[in-house]
Amino acid sequence: SLENACRRAVDEASHAAETARRDAQAYKEKWEYCAHKLHQNDLQMGQLRSERDRCARALAREVGDEVPLERVLDEGSDWKGRAQQISLLRDKLREASSMQGNPGVSIGARHNSKHRAHLEAMRAGQQQEAERLRSEVAAFQNELDRQKLRSDSAVARMQTRAAEMKSMKGKLAVLLDKSGNDDKLIEALRAELVSLRTGNQIKAADVVSKEELFKQIGALQQAAAAQQSRIQEQEQLIQALQSR
Repeated sequence: SLENACRRAVDEASHAAETARRDAQAYKEKWEYCAHKLHQNDLQMGQLRSERDRCARALAREVGDEVPLERVLDEGSDWKGRAQQISLLRDKLREASSMQGNPGVSIGARHNSKHRAHLEAMRAGQQQEAERLRSEVAAFQNELDRQKLRSDSAVARMQTRAAEMKSMKGKLAVLLDKSGNDDKLIEALRAELVSLRTGNQIKAADVVSKEELFKQIGALQQAAAAQQSRIQEQEQLIQALQSR
């Protein structure tokens, strides 16, 4: 009957509004999850940068301010620390001076040889420490790159969610437009029902009152307006996350 058709139209509009509300809630939860993961990635990247800088400073103190870190990283164990270079040069200078002044004196030469061996041992230890620091710097850099890749992936997912939210907004606009058209349809159906009732073709008890119909439509319009407000809030959240 016409009354049933009218009720079906109202039920369909109500169902569409409820579906839009559930979809918007699901997108909101996805956005909150992505925002949380992105925040965690930012914190981890900050910690990795701090640790990398700390290792770089330690390596700089080890090799001397005048030695570029790139040289140490590229040349491996061929570098010598500033203090070590000075000590070795002084040791060689004293040995050469002693040999020239008194070739027969062997005590000083043995002392210098022992001192030089000690310095060589120190050099080996410093090289091992520098190698360890270099490995740590490389490891932290790799981890930083990995975290950046994860962060970029999170941003890409958020952009996808933004496109989905835009599509949902378009669907809601269609729903609101349909709700306006439903007002006209229901009014026409109501008039026809009244006409049929006048002609005794349907019972008066089965006629849907104008007040009841407008009450249902008003509830649908309020639900659609609330849905529009929630989508606008999600758009503001998207813009805030993308501007970070």
